[in-house]
Amino acid sequence: PYERYFSDPWVDVSLDASADLRGQVLVREVKGASPTVLLSYRGKTGEKTADLKGEALIEIKDLKKISWIPDQDLQGTARLEAALDFRATGKKLLADMKGRIRASGWPYPAAAALAGAEIDFSGHLASDPESLSLSDIRVRSGAMEVSGDGAFDMREHAVRGEFLVRISDLAVLSVPLG
Repeated sequence: PYERYFSDPWVDVSLDASADLRGQVLVREVKGASPTVLLSYRGKTGEKTADLKGEALIEIKDLKKISWIPDQDLQGTARLEAALDFRATGKKLLADMKGRIRASGWPYPAAAALAGAEIDFSGHLASDPESLSLSDIRVRSGAMEVSGDGAFDMREHAVRGEFLVRISDLAVLSVPLG
């Protein structure tokens, strides 16, 4: 049940959209808000398809109320802003993503030192019933950069990929690691 992951007593949902005679829908904004979480999307949808092109925002105002990581007492907040371009073709979903995550209260000191207050990300995602692929992935903070490509084979439950992690100054880890 959702109560295990989400403890808010209510959620407000709103939609501001219009459509033309061809079926093109302009979503000025769809938003879900609760005391803990804000989700919003602004942009276009495809003509008679599930395509999306626009801006998304996920804001978690209190991480300790979102408990999807077992045995972790998360503190702080998180904010994810992303430009999305989702295209559904047959059984395949393609997405281009670019955005920024702002967070505080990382559960592990080494992760906090590497992530810092802001993380920029970009990449491409392709998914079909048999696999999930990430390509041209770039994740960057003040202390590190991760780049690479990878895939998850859903039939074999296997992960394959190559990622390069660059840490600009290892001294950032000296305090968290002792």
